[in-house]
Amino acid sequence: VMAATTASGYVSYLGTNVTASGSTTSLKDGEAEWTYDTPEAGKARVEVRNNLGAVVFSEDADLSYGRNSYSWDGRTTAGSTAPEGEYTISIARYDANNRPTVPVATEISGTVDGIEFTSSGAVLQIGGVYVSASAVLSVNRN
Repeated sequence: VMAATTASGYVSYLGTNVTASGSTTSLKDGEAEWTYDTPEAGKARVEVRNNLGAVVFSEDADLSYGRNSYSWDGRTTAGSTAPEGEYTISIARYDANNRPTVPVATEISGTVDGIEFTSSGAVLQIGGVYVSASAVLSVNRN
């Protein structure tokens, strides 16, 4: 009975917009977006990797203090357009020695399209990205 109750609770996520801790999101219609939260403004190294782990885009960016968004238009560093799919971001602020060593926490958002139940718990599907239900930070009805 407990498992059925838990499962039905997760089903209520379907169709909702969630924000979760994470660094992988989907590039769709020329846009991928992440939220970052940093305790200090400053220069940071941003890298976007494809699903094979290869860096397809990198830049130095000026981050604003607090919670902000970072958008990527799918342009690679080489100037081509990346195909739609899943991409992972890493953001590291430059330290006092001008090295990008201070990791910046990132979040993703999207509509829950599906739910899978695994031995380690419920996993929500947001586009092509799978997110552990335990990583969800907020839920909003569309």
